[in-house]
Amino acid sequence: MERLQDQLYRIAIGVLRKDRTRISVSYDDHLRIFQFIQGGEADKASQAMEEHLEFGKRILIM
Repeated sequence: MERLQDQLYRIAIGVLRKDRTRISVSYDDHLRIFQFIQGGEADKASQAMEEHLEFGKRILIM
């Protein structure tokens, strides 16, 4: 788990280095996902999470 956590941390730092404004957008993404989960809207939470991860992947590839 620690290794996985370290990898996720490195990925997050990589995304934030390429787009400094991303931290506030990322916070909003996480809040929205949490609200969907809290509201029992699993489909919306899943879709929002996929979009969040896809954005990070695109940023890292650029």
